[in-house]
Amino acid sequence: MAKFMVVLLSLTSLGMLASCDIPNVFEFCTALMSDKQNSCSKATCQGRPGKRGPVGPKGNKGVKGDTGATGTSVALEARVKQLEDTIAMMKKVFTPNQKLEFCAMGMKSRDIADADISTSSDWESFHHGQYGRLDEQPASNPTSYGSWISRKPRIGDWIQIDLGMPKAVSGVVTQGRPTSYDQWVTSYKIKCGNFTNSFQTIMENNQEKVFQGNNDRNTKVTNIFPNPVVCRYVRLYPQRWHVHLSMRMEILRGECYDLLNELNTKNGHAILKQRGEECGQSTPGHTVDGCKTCESNMGKFVVVLLSLTSVGMLASCDIPNVFEFCTALMSDKQNSCNTATCQGRPGKRGPVGSQGNKGAKGDTGATGTSEALEARVKQLEDTIIMMKKVFTPNKKLEFCAMGMKSRDIADADISTSSDWESFHHGQYGRLDEQPASNPKSYGAWISRKPQIGDWIQIDLRMPNAVSGVVTQGRPASYDQWVTAYKIKCGNSTNCFQTIMENDQEKVFQGNNDRNTKVTNIFPNPLVCRYVRLYPQRWYGHLSMRMEILRGECYDFY
Repeated sequence: MAKFMVVLLSLTSLGMLASCDIPNVFEFCTALMSDKQNSCSKATCQGRPGKRGPVGPKGNKGVKGDTGATGTSVALEARVKQLEDTIAMMKKVFTPNQKLEFCAMGMKSRDIADADISTSSDWESFHHGQYGRLDEQPASNPTSYGSWISRKPRIGDWIQIDLGMPKAVSGVVTQGRPTSYDQWVTSYKIKCGNFTNSFQTIMENNQEKVFQGNNDRNTKVTNIFPNPVVCRYVRLYPQRWHVHLSMRMEILRGECYDLLNELNTKNGHAILKQRGEECGQSTPGHTVDGCKTCESNMGKFVVVLLSLTSVGMLASCDIPNVFEFCTALMSDKQNSCNTATCQGRPGKRGPVGSQGNKGAKGDTGATGTSEALEARVKQLEDTIIMMKKVFTPNKKLEFCAMGMKSRDIADADISTSSDWESFHHGQYGRLDEQPASNPKSYGAWISRKPQIGDWIQIDLRMPNAVSGVVTQGRPASYDQWVTAYKIKCGNSTNCFQTIMENDQEKVFQGNNDRNTKVTNIFPNPLVCRYVRLYPQRWYGHLSMRMEILRGECYDFY
């Protein structure tokens, strides 16, 4: 039952189950087998159902239902594209170390406890699997040689990590033995499972995938699975090694799949979806590949599992039948019972069914849904949330800036309503600009006669998505800055729209000193060529520096 609850809760955490009311095993299995008609008692329902009686004569065809409402896939597809673009840009500013910090599941950090690491054999206690952690080093207290080293290297040796509950996993990182000896694993296979007596090997092109390992002691080699998998136990099986079977490793989160590897659009989820529909529509007892004995609600059961597969959350296409699934949940890793003892005595063969009545008019079709797209959006949003955690403010700005500070936006593309003099022109209103003598500059845009209606404008040359701005005051000598402003955007210089919020023109809060960067994100991203900032209030004099933020940064902030 503990396993049963873990599986259901893991589904709930992925948004696949809405209810927090956890049924017992009898209720759960009965719902699957009886098409939610939970009227039978435990005595009559808990055993294996008897053989279905012969099918009665076919009823008359019902009236065709009304056409369902149009689905919402277009908006979801646009959202997926937006999130994928954001992740693609965020990936560009991740260093390898940042990727590893973000993606590691706990070998190096020791979030995975020593007791959760086991092996097929160890050279001695100083070479146990608990020392096979990425970047592990030799130590004297407790004594350790800094890696897992097998007793007598052979094909079939393994190191296993117990994640405590089923989790999404996308790959592994390996190293060799750190010092003194040139020992490392040059290739390996990976097996995953939710029980220690049931594993599946990572496959590619219908063959067991052999991952390439290390060629020296300390270089980190990362391998990403063809698709993420969900499992509790991860086993690495070395296939070849240099001198001796010695290694260190880390496991990578499933959320990192898009960060570390380009999305594999040919993951077969369309085929899997079709297979689930075949199962749901097939006659009782019909077998479709791994989908066995499709009873009345088995189609829905399979579709739930396949919906996880379609977003890369399950690796296996072998869908269990109700008995296999419920037995795994009930047995709490004690899978010793057989069909006869666990499934109950089969019931008697049912009588011949009577002729079906004429079908009633079909209900109006349901509004079209895009379950796979919704799941994909959730997956991408979760990835962005996790990626944001390892970005510093400076890294955010490096990623999001559109070109004022970097000068990707040219001087000629910056204009103003007025300037104090040529040394205070808009071209000097760039974020982090400083006073200079050649060419002479006072390090900020400074207006001629400060008044409501003054503006600084940036021409992006073509319509671009924009999500916000960053501002500073005048950098030196004078306490001057803008304390509030409005933003207008447009695709021509004679047609602008003001950023709105709650049906009113949005007034953004600005600066309170010379150099602190203040970031303001728009209520929604905008697409425009020209961005104008209109100061509303200022301190000392209307002086400022600024940067524009990319539209892809909206979710990031």
